[in-house]
Amino acid sequence: MIKLTFLGDMMCCKGQNESFRCGDKFDFSPIFTEVKALLEKSDLVFANIETPLTKDYSDLTDDLTKFNTPIEFAQAVKASGVNVVTVANNHCLDRGVAGIYSTINCLEELHLQYVGLNKNGVKKDLIISTPNGMKIGILGYTYGTNYHYNHIKLSKKNYSLINLFQKQELSYLFDRFLLKGKTNLRIRKIFFWAKKHFDRYNWNEYERPEKNRKQLLELKKDIRTLKRQNVDIIIMLSHLGGQFRLEPTPYNLKMTQFLKKKGVNIVATSHEHLVQKTEKNFYENFAVAYCLGNFCGTFGITEWTQKELMCNYSIAWHVYLDTDENKGTITKTTYSVLKSVVNEKKQIITVPCNILYNRLDTVEKNNLVKDVAEISMRFCGKNISTNEGIKEEYEY
Repeated sequence: MIKLTFLGDMMCCKGQNESFRCGDKFDFSPIFTEVKALLEKSDLVFANIETPLTKDYSDLTDDLTKFNTPIEFAQAVKASGVNVVTVANNHCLDRGVAGIYSTINCLEELHLQYVGLNKNGVKKDLIISTPNGMKIGILGYTYGTNYHYNHIKLSKKNYSLINLFQKQELSYLFDRFLLKGKTNLRIRKIFFWAKKHFDRYNWNEYERPEKNRKQLLELKKDIRTLKRQNVDIIIMLSHLGGQFRLEPTPYNLKMTQFLKKKGVNIVATSHEHLVQKTEKNFYENFAVAYCLGNFCGTFGITEWTQKELMCNYSIAWHVYLDTDENKGTITKTTYSVLKSVVNEKKQIITVPCNILYNRLDTVEKNNLVKDVAEISMRFCGKNISTNEGIKEEYEY
């Protein structure tokens, strides 16, 4: 049996870079120090690095929604025990095409395996062979690139740099017309008419389905390519959904069913910045986590979000696979609850809740147990005992 662990969004928001500066360099290792022992118990660990990476310190994150992070961040991610990252997400184009190449170059320099971006547009199939002979195929895809916000439009030549489930945001001319005219009273009236008659306009720009015929053909081709290489299981690290919604969006649900139908076995999704539900069907050898939350970031700590969203909590999702005669079969799923906290150096770090529990006073312990119970209910509908402290790992 092998154990796979999936982590949530690894973000480095405005202000975080400076808190980890050490002279003229950066040291992000404190973020991961407390979780390293947990990750060492897994055979493979996966995560989403949700920021471009750079060796140019003159152009780091200076905006709440446009990121750029030193290479040392990815270095710390790898040192923590993460084996594979996806870098296909809505922030991958925050520094344009140059930022994509910078990210790829940083990851390749660190020998950190990645999916989601394609150097020179050449598709990058990732297959990992485990010591016991299992072949695991891994894909990374995103719904979009924040085009509605950063206005960085991919040329036809560069579309193949990023694995996209659909075209960039605002692929429909009418949508672009409405966005440009938001301050025009006449166009705003048209927008409210559209909201009344078309459901898509009741969703934010980044939550709407876009044109996707070519993108889905590419996705199906990628899955077929992995199958032809006789992989035992296929994993999708997907970036889908909205923002701060407790339930998956209809598009997220639709794409998950599409992936399942095409032969993907495990779908680990990120983007919502909070924990959403999981589903599994051992008979069909399929499991999905609709959002694992923010592994690290400022949401729920220094950036305002509603307290009940609990954005400072995330899930480490563990999936166990058979390596014997039923090679590649999902045999068990478990999870650990993590929390982002501020340390004595004013740095945001991530701590497993079972470790955090042992450092708190009685009142704080009770509050933490209640929060973990709520996160557990949200993730898998499981009632956990509030009389036993907090476990490192829960089965469901």
